[in-house]
Amino acid sequence: MNVCIFTGRMVRPADLKKLNNGKSVCNFSVAVPRDFSKDKVDFLDFVAFDKTADFICQYFEKGAKINLTAHAQQSQFVDKNGMHRNKVEFVADRVEFGESRADREAPQLVVEKDAPQLSVYDEDLPF
Repeated sequence: MNVCIFTGRMVRPADLKKLNNGKSVCNFSVAVPRDFSKDKVDFLDFVAFDKTADFICQYFEKGAKINLTAHAQQSQFVDKNGMHRNKVEFVADRVEFGESRADREAPQLVVEKDAPQLSVYDEDLPF
């Protein structure tokens, strides 16, 4: 069985192409964090076809969180130096939003670890 499930963020906008027969193809990359490690991220290549390709290109931009069900596909090719190469990419079968639009557009409050904490009872407040 060849089924892979990923959750990650779009690395850049998807690249949509229309084939001569009218079908859509899009290529995109997703940054997927590794389990149990906050510092390790894998950048994986995906391809999608037809309505899935159109959906991804219309609704997912760089940085958007995406949930994917895909299958792995290996291809072989000869590079410009004449070397035989193998490439593994994932074909997106099902795509879902990883977060709501409100979550994406809401400003993120960042509090620095060593920032001074103020109390409403401090007598030194300037107002």
